[in-house]
Formats: sequence, C-alpha cells, structure tokens
Amino acid sequence: MEDDSYTPEDFLANQHFLEWVQSPTPAHEHYWQNWLLAHPEHRAAVDEARQLAGLIRFRTFEPTQAEADEVWAAIERAAPKKTGRAMWLTGWRVAAAVALLVTALGGWFYAQRSGELTIRTAYAQQQTITLPDGSTVSLNANSTLRYNHSWTDGRNREVWLQGEAFFSVAKRQQHNRPVKFTVHTGQAEVEVLGTQFNVSTRREAIRVVLAEGKVRLRAEDKQELTLQPGDLAQLDERKAGFEKRRVQPADYSAWRENRVVFREATLREVAQALEDYFGYRVTLLDESLAGRQFQATLPADNVEVWLATLSRSFPVQIDSDRKQVVIGKPSPY
Repeated sequence: MEDDSYTPEDFLANQHFLEWVQSPTPAHEHYWQNWLLAHPEHRAAVDEARQLAGLIRFRTFEPTQAEADEVWAAIERAAPKKTGRAMWLTGWRVAAAVALLVTALGGWFYAQRSGELTIRTAYAQQQTITLPDGSTVSLNANSTLRYNHSWTDGRNREVWLQGEAFFSVAKRQQHNRPVKFTVHTGQAEVEVLGTQFNVSTRREAIRVVLAEGKVRLRAEDKQELTLQPGDLAQLDERKAGFEKRRVQPADYSAWRENRVVFREATLREVAQALEDYFGYRVTLLDESLAGRQFQATLPADNVEVWLATLSRSFPVQIDSDRKQVVIGKPSPY
C-alpha cells in the first residue's frame, strides 16, 4: 500500500472518506488523522479530494441485503485484480459500476469491507496513537502497529505489533463484564483489562515489562504466565518457556522520554539496539567482546552520541554513509 500513488478520485470512491468530510464523527476524525500521520505523502491528494467532496451531495439510501449483495457482486466482477489497496475501491471504474447499479435501485450506496489502519515509524522516530477506546500507544522507532479503526461492535479490543510499544490501556466494560485488550505479536499474545506495559517483539523474541496492573501472556503452545508490576517476561523461539525476572520498569520505557537506558547490558545488546533505533549494522570482530558490560543513558534520536560513547570504550570503525559499525581490532593475520 505504501508504494501506491493515490489520486483524489481514489478517496472520493471511498465511503468512509466521504462520511468524514460530509458528516464527521469522532471515530472518523480519529481514523483519518492517524492515517494522515502514517501516510503524509498522500496529504495533497486528500486535501484536494476534501475540496471536491464538498461540492458533492448524495441522497441517503438504505438498500436491502439482496440489493447490497448485487452491488458487491458487480464490484467484484468490475474491479481490477490489483494487490496492495485493501482499504480502497480502486479507481473510477469501480465507482462507476457501483453508481450505475445503485442509481437503478433508486439512490447511491457505497461500502467498505476493510477498516484496518497501519501505523509505521521510521528509524529514530516515535509516535503516540490514540486507539478507538481511548487507550494510548507510544510506538517506538522502527515499529508497526495495526488495528481496526472501529471498536464499536462490542468485540474484543485487538492490536498487532511488530517492534516495540508502550501501552496505556483504558478499562472498558460491556454488560457489566470487562472487555479484554489483546496485543498479538506472532510469538505470543498479551491479554489485559486495564494497565500499562511495554512490549518488544524484535529478533524472534517477545519481551513484556509490566509497569502497573496485571497482564497474562499466552504462548502459541498454550503456555501461560501472569505478570505483576515490576516483572519482565521474555519468550524466545530459540529457548523453551518464558524467562521472568524483576526489573525497574521505567528503564524499559524511558525511550518515551527520548532516553535509552542500558543497565548492565552486554555489548551485543547495545549493538542490537543501535540497529533497531538507527538502522546501523554492527559487526563484532572479537566475539569475546559480545558479553562485555555496558552502562549508559543515551538519547533515542542522536546516533552520533551513541557512536562517540562506544568509541571511548572500544576500538570502533564507522562508515556513516553505509551505516556500518565495526567494533574490535582486526586480526594481524
């Protein structure tokens, strides 16, 4: 989807977009503002489409299920088989097919089958997202969050995470029962009712640090673990079972304040963080250095400070153009 170029016509062919322009609700505003944050390259097309949409007025029409099914069948026959635009009815040909059929039925009818929103952050970038239920997510650098833009149907609240994020989950109830909130990571699921926690899903491992409340982890093999505030749990695909220990939760969410805290971290962990935050590839010429202890607090958005700090402790060769770092002395042989 990120590789496609959208035109104003593409947005005008989308019902959710038209509702936002002509009859906005808080849910519409939430969806489109977050979408524009994630896709600023499409803002010009969106602005032009909004101006055009202001000139259009549609009659309200409620089709029967049979009529709606007929429209969808026509759309699927007319739509080009193109991937990468799951959110949109592509182009004027599809819109025209809808218009011709629905005009015959006595009005206009648009529909949208997919309502997912994907937020991605670049290296050294962070973003705060407000979810439909009022929960907030701080998304760390080089991370992706996916969720449905509407949670009004009473289903469980769900998001899908790749990378790292800090969640502040609002408590919700339906029919006097708490509505659970689930973070899907691929390796495991994190289930909560209302709490604050940090989740990292990098390198075939999931790490959860609980700041307050209570969460339950469930691995793909059905293994479960419940965390209390101050607990860190990690599940690595290369190892069996959860590993759990007590930590200072603030250290693991300090990136929200633009700080990365290394407390008795290994040099290998620092090298991995350098890649996660800035995209630098680190090579250790001497594997005996990998376990060396490193302790520092570094800015989350300034790679030069990281490189200068490493240079004071280890022999470092840096190629900034290629974003490569070599640590250790070359072998004399």
